Amino acid sequence: MKNIFAILLPARHLLFILLTAGGLTPAFTFAQTQESEKGIYFERGTFSEILAKAKKENKMVMVDAYTTWCGPCKWMVKNIFPNDTVGEFYNKNFVNAKIDMEKGEGIDLAKKYNVSCYPTYLFMDADGQLLHRVSSTMQIKQFIELGTNAMNPAKQFAMYQKKYNSGTISTDELAEYILMRGRSCMSVKDEMEKYFATQKETDLTNQRNWDILTNHITDLGQDSREFNYLTSHRDDYAKIYRPSLVDTMIMSAYNFALYNHIKDKNYDAYNKLRSEVAKKTSPAQQESLANMDMILYKSKKEWSNYARAASAYIENYKKEDFNTLNNIAWDFYENIEDKTLLVKAEGWAKRAVELKSDYYNLDTYASLLFKLGKKTDAKATAEKAIESGKKAGEDITVTQELLDKINAMK
Repeated sequence: MKNIFAILLPARHLLFILLTAGGLTPAFTFAQTQESEKGIYFERGTFSEILAKAKKENKMVMVDAYTTWCGPCKWMVKNIFPNDTVGEFYNKNFVNAKIDMEKGEGIDLAKKYNVSCYPTYLFMDADGQLLHRVSSTMQIKQFIELGTNAMNPAKQFAMYQKKYNSGTISTDELAEYILMRGRSCMSVKDEMEKYFATQKETDLTNQRNWDILTNHITDLGQDSREFNYLTSHRDDYAKIYRPSLVDTMIMSAYNFALYNHIKDKNYDAYNKLRSEVAKKTSPAQQESLANMDMILYKSKKEWSNYARAASAYIENYKKEDFNTLNNIAWDFYENIEDKTLLVKAEGWAKRAVELKSDYYNLDTYASLLFKLGKKTDAKATAEKAIESGKKAGEDITVTQELLDKINAMK
């Protein structure tokens, strides 16, 4: 079973999620209630009832917009919401609600408030007018600061948005607005074009512009003036900022373009750009291109090529990375029938378990053992996976179904 637990970052880093092969994720069920005696109290009821309560108490509303498969949402539930200081602050100042954006009225609310990544925190008045928003996991101090800013009209997202739409926003405010939109996984392409039109090339290396670039390099695109300046002045940036980060930013823009070629099935453009990028990048950055090749073959369902690329990728870069070993092994389990390749995947899954014996890795290992007909080992491993999953509070339904199949083997 694949384990995708990416802490959600602003929109430009969604590329990381795209580059992580998709698959099964655990289902977590949250109760609409207080997380602990001292934590945040989340109101039950419909959205209209929550707004009515806020109006009656003269409070703003804070909505935790989540999904059942969202690992970072679960992390906040476990580590932040139950905190007594967090609970005291949010219960005093807001009517709080947790709403699944993929069920019931949450589906329409996600569309209305343009929620596209999770967790997203929406702050609104009692009429449902959005005032502030952000999408991210946070520590206790950050989460309380978020609520404080949400109550300050001068720091609210809505204020910046209003100024931008009316054409009265200053350059400094526009820079902050770009970062705020990014922190909510919202597009910033148009805003960035307007902002950078006010910036001279000699200003592109300053801290504010670097912050915007590092957050939104993929929104600019590889043909933009700013990206071309970054690549042609790489050494100048590296003298000011961490060289590895500079290289990562450049590579992420290339990866985004390569991924779009794959998505559009424009394979000639992919091959042409990949060839160009390979000539420009350092040996360390070749890892990223190797990962893109796996994505290409997986997209085209060329499983023999995928197997070859994946084997090389693990051997060259990821022999001790349990998450990569697990995810690629699961791809082999789902898509490959060649026994020799499955045995290789079994070895990766076994190593992943040795590195981290958790529910996901055990489930993958058990699945491959089952597919290879190794009933005794598959049964023992599936039972360990179920035990581990129960202790961790995971949904172990899929593994239980696997165990039933194993028990039925002759």
